[in-house]
Amino acid sequence: MTDRPRVTAYLATSLDGYIAGPGGDLSWLADGATPDEGDYGFARFEAEMDAIVMGRRSYEAIVEMDAWPYTRPVFVLSRVLAHLPQGRAAGLLKGEPGRILDQMAARSHRQIYLDGGATVRGFLERDLVDRMILTRLPVVLGGGTPLFGTLDRPLRFRHEGTVVHGDRLVMSDYVRDR
Repeated sequence: MTDRPRVTAYLATSLDGYIAGPGGDLSWLADGATPDEGDYGFARFEAEMDAIVMGRRSYEAIVEMDAWPYTRPVFVLSRVLAHLPQGRAAGLLKGEPGRILDQMAARSHRQIYLDGGATVRGFLERDLVDRMILTRLPVVLGGGTPLFGTLDRPLRFRHEGTVVHGDRLVMSDYVRDR
């Protein structure tokens, strides 16, 4: 579909390529944040997006936070949920990535922020990720949930730029080179 929404994956990763530690541990992410450095450009990035599509596990980890971090509507992908357990999300989506993008286009969403490891991997497997913003934190987890899985062919991306925040975060922006 030529008029499909543009998809941007925005994720943090350890130096050894994990997005969660063993058992889904995300506590290491807080070690990279320094409150006096602001939001590292997240608000500006989110303002460019129309909606957020995230996997169920990511949603379940975030929905428990006291302060909801998003200003855009959040849609949760799940094969197992019949309804959302909390009222913070705009809706529940089911189906394959191409179908999800059709549903988002039908809702007039043109710029999608994609979040969640399995979700990003599923969209990458179908070559539906147009941009990736990856933030590396200086920690080696030694195991956990890898950012990337196996693909049936290489997907080439073009480096658009890198910003270093303080002495801890390295944020790189990549665009799919089609």
